Amino acid sequence: MLIVILSVILINLIIIKYFNQITKYINLFDHPDDNRKIHTKKIALLGGSIVFVNLSLYYLLSPFLINDMEIDYSLWVFSFFIFILGLLDDKYKINSNLKFFLFIIFSYLLLKIDNNLIISQLNFSFLENNISLGKFSLFFSILALIIFLNAFNMFDGINLQSSIYAIFIFSVFILNNFYIELSTIIIFSLSFFIYLNYKNISFLGDNGSLLIAFLISYIFFQSSSKEIFYADEILLIMLIPGLDLIRLFFTRLMQAKSPFTPDDNHFHHHLLKKFGLIKANLIVFLLISIPYTLASITNQFLLLIVIVLFIYFFMLWYLKKNIYEI
Repeated sequence: MLIVILSVILINLIIIKYFNQITKYINLFDHPDDNRKIHTKKIALLGGSIVFVNLSLYYLLSPFLINDMEIDYSLWVFSFFIFILGLLDDKYKINSNLKFFLFIIFSYLLLKIDNNLIISQLNFSFLENNISLGKFSLFFSILALIIFLNAFNMFDGINLQSSIYAIFIFSVFILNNFYIELSTIIIFSLSFFIYLNYKNISFLGDNGSLLIAFLISYIFFQSSSKEIFYADEILLIMLIPGLDLIRLFFTRLMQAKSPFTPDDNHFHHHLLKKFGLIKANLIVFLLISIPYTLASITNQFLLLIVIVLFIYFFMLWYLKKNIYEI
């Protein structure tokens, strides 16, 4: 494992040193506009490439890893496809309806090829018996994967937020002794990316947000049959991105807009305008990490979900009432 970590550190230092040359060669940037974007210069959309390089390095150096049971090469193949889809979306702005259709195809093929990923039952912390999904297992699994891919992608709206959130989740995997080596590698890659992101040198881009969302989803799905996490435990972890996705989905529909139309009505956008970047990220992180920590200690996941729901909507109401015109 030490060889892998040293290799990861070396590769990432090389990437950072030559990042400007790499971005000029690839020529993939997010350009400022007069609408909802707040950056004033073009910024690279190559965060996903850093994660993917590290993921590939993980597989190349897998013989040096201790826990060979975690090495699943099909994960790299599907990660490659979702990474490429994200790159194409960043480059050519794929139509939202087409992208949603591609998500469905991708999810269906993934679950048909690897049946172990299909969620066949749900185990809640407050129920003695699991809930069997029966013939709805495949449909539920596809729906869950698409929701998380979209929720995480929409959550990537301000600098640092998605990376910090992802590091938290991969840390949870490590603490539960699940996909330890892979999670460690991804945390290292995201830590290096945070430097570039904070300096406004690079964004994650769709290639990064979709890749990370897929990796997290894949590990959660793998944990389903092993009952490592409660269903309400996972819901608590992804509650803030999920709430924002559902709220904005129906808000945009009621405004006769496409539910996939980007805007600045996200929870993190309101926090950013009120508190600034660092405090906004801190608030979101605390709103995710503290309830999860308390729930893990007390095993009261459902109670903490209710509390987070109240805090989320109260803060949203307060921000809109006191800062913006509704």
